[in-house]
Parts: sequence; C-alpha cells; structure tokens
Amino acid sequence: MKIKFPMIGFFLVITFLYCSCKYEATDVIPGGSFSGRVIDSTTSTPINQALIVIKGTAGSYDTTFSNTDGSFSGKCAMSTWRIQIHLHFQKTGYQDKILDVELISGENVNLGDIRLRP
Repeated sequence: MKIKFPMIGFFLVITFLYCSCKYEATDVIPGGSFSGRVIDSTTSTPINQALIVIKGTAGSYDTTFSNTDGSFSGKCAMSTWRIQIHLHFQKTGYQDKILDVELISGENVNLGDIRLRP
C-alpha cells in the first residue's frame, strides 16, 4: 500500500531544512578575543589595574583591567567574521596608548607587551 505525501507537506519540509541549514551557516559567528600584558616602558615592570577601554565598530564600549602581573584579556561578540576594534590603555601617571586591532572570529590575538610611558 502506497502512502501519498501531499505536495504542500513536501514543500514545507524542504523549506524548513533549507532555513535550518542557512541559519547555522551564516548567523552563528563565534567571538574573537585578545590578550597581552601592560608594562612600564622604562623599567619593564608590570602595570597593575591599567584600564583598557574596548570600542567596537558599532560604537559599543566595554572595559577590562590588567592583573597584578600586567596581563589582560578580553572577548568581543562579532556580527561579521572580521572586525576592527580600538583599545585605549589608561593608567594614572602614564601616557595613554591607543591601538587598532583586527579580530577574526574564533581566534585570539596576542598583543604582546603594551608599553606605557610614565
């Protein structure tokens, strides 16, 4: 005995499968991350509690601080596979430093040592 599958049901199943695959392929983008260390440019000692202001391309802001060993890290949500962010390093008694960083989805960018001048 053959079961007849209505054409409209077939169309709905195909449409559902197409939309599911398309959503997974294009709309789920993992975030990008960055890390490094803030140090004094003359003594090379770590700078604790340096403020790092993160400005995204859509005008969003976030902040993080360096740890006691000067290390810092951050993560950004991404709407495209590659974005440009601006990092502004600040600490009382030091000159500010601004870096433009390109983040790629799913990757960590190691910025190395960020040297602040007293």
